[in-house]
Amino acid sequence: MDRADRPFVRSRRLGAIAFVIVGIFTVLSVRLWDLQVVNGARYRALAEQNRVLRVPVPPERGTIVDRSGLLLAQNEPGFAVDPEKDTVLYLGKPLFKQRKLYFAFHKPRGVVTTMKDTHG
Repeated sequence: MDRADRPFVRSRRLGAIAFVIVGIFTVLSVRLWDLQVVNGARYRALAEQNRVLRVPVPPERGTIVDRSGLLLAQNEPGFAVDPEKDTVLYLGKPLFKQRKLYFAFHKPRGVVTTMKDTHG
């Protein structure tokens, strides 16, 4: 094969590779248009249904009764509560957080006291 024939082969090869790349991008663009424009509402509805999945969790144990059948303990769901942010109700009435109680002791002048040591 002469060196004069090689540039022709390279340009054919380059054209074929460019054609394949343009074809791949065309197929991907058409598929993206199909997913977003044509079927977008369908997939949006499926995503909304799939966002929250409720899975029932079976109790770790059953109810506990004494020998006469009186209920002693049962499972109740528990929740993490932040008393600073959340309002906790008990028998329909809100529970209030307790006031902070401070004790004042005699302290000599010039002595620094603290609840937290910021210096170590």
